[in-house]
Amino acid sequence: MSDITTALDTIRQYRPEKQLLTDYYNGNHRLLFATDKFRDTFGQILKTMRDNLCPIVVDAASDRMEILNFSGDDESKETADRAWQLWKREQMELVSNSTHSEVLKTGEAYLIVWPDDTKKAKFYLQDSRNCAVITNQETGAVLFAAKLWPDREGKLRLTLYYPDRILRFVSTNKIDKTLVAEIKESSFQKVAENPEMPNPYGVVPVFKFEANPVLADAIPLQDALNKTVCDKLVAMEFAAFRQRWATGLEVPIDDITGKATPPFKAGADRVWAVDAKDAKFGDFTEADLEQFLKVADSYRLEMARVSGTPLHFFSINTSDAMSGEALKTLESRFTKRIWRHCLNFGPVWARAMRLALLIEGTNPPESLTVQWNSPEQRSDMEFLETLGLKRDTLDIPVDTLREEYGYTEEDITKFNAANELSFDDSEKGVVV
Repeated sequence: MSDITTALDTIRQYRPEKQLLTDYYNGNHRLLFATDKFRDTFGQILKTMRDNLCPIVVDAASDRMEILNFSGDDESKETADRAWQLWKREQMELVSNSTHSEVLKTGEAYLIVWPDDTKKAKFYLQDSRNCAVITNQETGAVLFAAKLWPDREGKLRLTLYYPDRILRFVSTNKIDKTLVAEIKESSFQKVAENPEMPNPYGVVPVFKFEANPVLADAIPLQDALNKTVCDKLVAMEFAAFRQRWATGLEVPIDDITGKATPPFKAGADRVWAVDAKDAKFGDFTEADLEQFLKVADSYRLEMARVSGTPLHFFSINTSDAMSGEALKTLESRFTKRIWRHCLNFGPVWARAMRLALLIEGTNPPESLTVQWNSPEQRSDMEFLETLGLKRDTLDIPVDTLREEYGYTEEDITKFNAANELSFDDSEKGVVV
């Protein structure tokens, strides 16, 4: 099997699932659990009604994943500092957050690192529905990567990335989006301009992030929640107010249409009164909307259990007030899951940064690693008290405690320099 066929088959195999997960994250949900009568009667009215919890499930975790710095051994400290400067220059805090959201949403995220026209390294986040990385099934080594996407002319573009070269193809004809699943290798030819480009870096410039998509188990619950919301709206429209009834009346018939005409018009400012002695009036009890709210909350509770997202992200209060330690305990499963993601994504970010440094003329060390901010929700006062106890009882150096608090090596160096300057000035009798 050729590399083009392998790339096409791999991308098409996972694209439908990624499309479904992306749609639910964006709020494009299916209206399920509805009868044909319900769908025909209210489908057009309620087709856009939803209570979308999918972004909360994804973003609650990705927002806690923050890279603080790069580090290495003593010999590579200067290179680590250069990597951090490059990270800040390219505003990678925004790119990394989008990358983490993409991988948690669809299970995969792809990042291309390549120089721009000025030979500066750039990071390009890709749509995971369009990319694939092909590996050796025995060793896991990356063989090549592929990207498939439509251009402005309606044709499909296919690019294959190897450690030593990059091959570019285009479909011979315009491709209908509905027929992409049927396209074959014979539909492609090499592009006219620069069909093969050298890759002088010896690394496939496409980096793949992987994780279990957190939305996979959340979609059925989201469907059930949407059905509950729709049912509540229908009940509010037709059964939330007391419906009146009357018996023992002679219903007038319209002379023109021949149909019965309601003898009364209901309204808050209207009183029903008749002369008929046998007339009786009454009303039906209104629908209890509180039951719909309880069902909706039960689905939010189940969404929290299945996804591992704390309840308070769904506006379900577990108590009126929680201490920092109580909140930390409540989120323990959540933070452990985030830490596992950090351990998984860290080496990928380090490899991407090593290629970026290589592009800019720096020989990157293998010891380059990523430093993450703690994902734990904490009270500053309680955390500082804990650090003070560690200093007093365990005699831990202040610089180590500062790093645990979240300061970078650059911040700690500035603090120490400022403290030394203040100490020198005080010896000279200068008030600082």
